[in-house]
Amino acid sequence: MSADLSPIAIVGNLNVDQVVATVERFPAWDEELLVDSSRLELAGTAGYLALTARGLGIPPLVVSTVGEDTNAAFLRQGLAAAGIATDGVETIPDKLTCLGIIFVGNQGQRGILTVLGAHAAMSVDVAERHD
Repeated sequence: MSADLSPIAIVGNLNVDQVVATVERFPAWDEELLVDSSRLELAGTAGYLALTARGLGIPPLVVSTVGEDTNAAFLRQGLAAAGIATDGVETIPDKLTCLGIIFVGNQGQRGILTVLGAHAAMSVDVAERHD
């Protein structure tokens, strides 16, 4: 890829995915079960597209909203480590960053719980501020 490609704006959901595997069954209330692993990933449509664009040599500008929490710091650090600017990522005070908790079964099936958090504040106005 050419080094002089124009940047592209990626507007959308930026969130953390917590992937929990392997889930044989869900616990009953007040029951604890053990799983094999848990990991955090930079995710959301904007996150995936930004990482892909960067991998193709296209400089992305991510426009999204995050909360005021450690998940926001995780996302900003992950983007920066990948060489992706975070100028278009706005912090929404007193909100949590969007979080997907993904339970992966022994045959690859998934169940997902989502905390929408700061993503509920994503709007055309946010995108236009970074035009």
